[in-house]
Amino acid sequence: MGKEIVYLPYPNFFMRIITAFSFCTVITLLVFLYSPNNDVVMSSADIPSASQAQIDDFKLTNDFLLGVKANDPVAATPGHSEQDGTWKLLTTDKRNFAGIFNRYGTEEEVHNSYDWNLLIDPFDPFDYIYNKALENPGKTRKEWPGCIDYAKQMQHCDAKDYNSQNCMWAEISPYHIFLNTNKWFKGTHECHCHEGAFLQRGDTLAVYGFPVTDDEHGYNPEIHPAQQLWFRYKEKTNKQKDTYFLFFIQDASARFGSWVASPVYGQFLVPFRAKPSVINPLTYQPVTMTIKIAEKYDVVTKNFTAYSDDADDGYSHALVVDGKTLVIVNEGQSDEDNKALGIRFTDIVKRPDGTIQGYVQISMVLGNYDTAPVGVCVLELEVVRSKQPVIANPRPR
Repeated sequence: MGKEIVYLPYPNFFMRIITAFSFCTVITLLVFLYSPNNDVVMSSADIPSASQAQIDDFKLTNDFLLGVKANDPVAATPGHSEQDGTWKLLTTDKRNFAGIFNRYGTEEEVHNSYDWNLLIDPFDPFDYIYNKALENPGKTRKEWPGCIDYAKQMQHCDAKDYNSQNCMWAEISPYHIFLNTNKWFKGTHECHCHEGAFLQRGDTLAVYGFPVTDDEHGYNPEIHPAQQLWFRYKEKTNKQKDTYFLFFIQDASARFGSWVASPVYGQFLVPFRAKPSVINPLTYQPVTMTIKIAEKYDVVTKNFTAYSDDADDGYSHALVVDGKTLVIVNEGQSDEDNKALGIRFTDIVKRPDGTIQGYVQISMVLGNYDTAPVGVCVLELEVVRSKQPVIANPRPR
């Protein structure tokens, strides 16, 4: 009688596991090979050398603009040098401007609108705007604002308390719904001695807009409309990270015509730098930026692919130089938020010592052609500095 052959299930069971594993491996490999590469990859040998002007601008941005600068990508140059018979351009383009925040108020204007009035004591690099206004032959400097000493902020809140410092107004009239419901700046019934909910006296405030003279106030210099403004979110800022609120606003007062006509284009640029040759990929943690949309009205970036397209696919973007990741940018985890912002790496140059510097560019477009000028986009930006024995990213003032 022959031996009975017993067929056990185990060999077949293991073969199924091996087959399934192989199938999964193949699928994973195919996905890896055919998935979009969510990195911008560069070689330092192909990166152009930095000019002294680029190095100086990088330093100015970090030292005086809180580590953020603004830009109008279409370089909108007004067809008219004045608006409403009141505001005359001091420069032919928009400028970055920053200083110490002194006080804030709202003031009723035409067309049922209110201005945000933000008084700023300029940093030295921006005094040229004030000085340019002094050249105006129609100036009546006695009407120009001075700063108000903090100790006197709540005594009179008017010209009685002006000192001799060269304070300037930055002004913008936001969409009335945003004006009345936003959490950052409340209406003050034309009292101008207030702070913001997140911005206090003595903080640094940066703005971007047209430098003008206001003929109704002795030709005093202003940034008006100040279409972009930004400051630190101090409660979320510490030694390792900076957090900001970034505002892009279309003036809704109907006083500035072509200067604010839909659509309006705006960018924020956030600097970074690192030296690839000394980075140890096993211990280096790159600069990481996280961008959230805190509030928005009439953001139409998705209709303009030149500004909505990112540097790569997905919601996370990385810049890799010489095989080493220098910076990572994470944006909102929805298609709607993703298309509201265009994220790119720009102005990437190489310093003489091999350090790579550049900017993360955040692009937005406000205002449909057929709508009133009501566009608003407020971003919350978190910048976590790199952890490394490399170059500490410069901490802005």
